[in-house]
Amino acid sequence: MKRFHLILVFLACLMFLLGTGTPAVYAKGKEKYTQKSKGKGHQKKKGKKWIPPYLTEQEKAEWKDGVPPGWSKGKKTGWGGHDVPPGWSKWKKKDRKKWEKDLAKARKKARKWAEKRSRKYGWTKDREGREADSFYISVDRTARAGVPVEDVEGLVEKAIKRDMSAEDIGRLTRAVAYGVGRGVGAEKVVIYTEKTMTGEITDEDVVLGVYRWLNKMAAKDKK
Repeated sequence: MKRFHLILVFLACLMFLLGTGTPAVYAKGKEKYTQKSKGKGHQKKKGKKWIPPYLTEQEKAEWKDGVPPGWSKGKKTGWGGHDVPPGWSKWKKKDRKKWEKDLAKARKKARKWAEKRSRKYGWTKDREGREADSFYISVDRTARAGVPVEDVEGLVEKAIKRDMSAEDIGRLTRAVAYGVGRGVGAEKVVIYTEKTMTGEITDEDVVLGVYRWLNKMAAKDKK
């Protein structure tokens, strides 16, 4: 009789588990993070993928299946392969020192951003470190492309508040650098990008939206 009751309890537990399903938690190595920590919407869209028509062949190769590229972790370069902002040779010595000092401070800020997000999602120190590196690379590379350090920091902070993933923040800042590299004013690109982030759209659409806007501006210039 006791054995019969145990079997009934086992079957009841099994039916309960099958009925409730599993929580939306994804495993990545030994770490786990909730779906919310991935940002607002990472949806796979069907159909032909759009890429900017004015890319060079090398730039086109970086777009994998219509997904915009982020920043590499190699050599510290901004847009066009330069390791300093455009017009660096004409900068005053005090302005160069200020820029370098601001960039050094950005690394500390990147660590604080990562620490805050780590506390929110319970990440390991290793994951937190990778996140901090990714944030800093986004600021560093975009600043070297010609966007003022404080503007990039403000953009990254807004993206973090939106809960955008570090990977998508890399793609977003790369889009900003792309625009500046095409001759669009840094302030103009940053303002448009920040406005785009306020909408209820996916992170992917935010990034692509910046490229589409830059594409329209490039089309006007060609007329």
